[in-house]
Amino acid sequence: MKVISTNISSPKTVTWNDKTFETGIFKKPVKQGIKLDKTSVIGDTVIDTENHGGIDKACYLYPLEHYEFWREKYPALEWEHGMFGENLTSKGIDESRVNIGDIFEFGKARLQVSQPRVPCYKLSAKFNDSSIVKVFSQSQRPGIYLRVLKKGTIKPEDSINLILKNHEGISVLKAFELLYDKDASIEDLQRAINEPFLADAYREDLIKKLEKKKINS
Repeated sequence: MKVISTNISSPKTVTWNDKTFETGIFKKPVKQGIKLDKTSVIGDTVIDTENHGGIDKACYLYPLEHYEFWREKYPALEWEHGMFGENLTSKGIDESRVNIGDIFEFGKARLQVSQPRVPCYKLSAKFNDSSIVKVFSQSQRPGIYLRVLKKGTIKPEDSINLILKNHEGISVLKAFELLYDKDASIEDLQRAINEPFLADAYREDLIKKLEKKKINS
């Protein structure tokens, strides 16, 4: 496993569906690498601090292996690393085999898996397609949010090493599916909610879903 690209952005103002806003989703590769502190990638742009950045979502990773799937859907776009607003484009990471709570070393930084990505309308603006949020939620290709346990610099071609496996945890992909699966079981939702390393905001989303499911069952 290794880092293919490190990516950051400057603020960009865009208009989508008659709404104008600033966003940091338009990330570009930086050859010198990125430096992480506890809540963010230093020098990167995070506009929506309620949903991005912070302890549980300091850094976002997206696997290079998913790019082919999306290129086929959007062949007219100009493709480069950072297309999904990720800080790290990786090779060898698979959301179905990575568990919430797993700890990896990326270069000199140590990071812990906290949750899958939840798509928002800014992804629609990036891809100029209002349907991509739904497609993304059904794609089984969410990418991974990471919390920083040890600050450090990550550079392209740095190795990614698994330091500690949370064998009792649920996979990133399972956590993603539970949020969107209408038939998700109460038992599976409760297990995910009880996962101690799951990001708090994501846990709250699952709790809301579980409460609705109990009411309707």
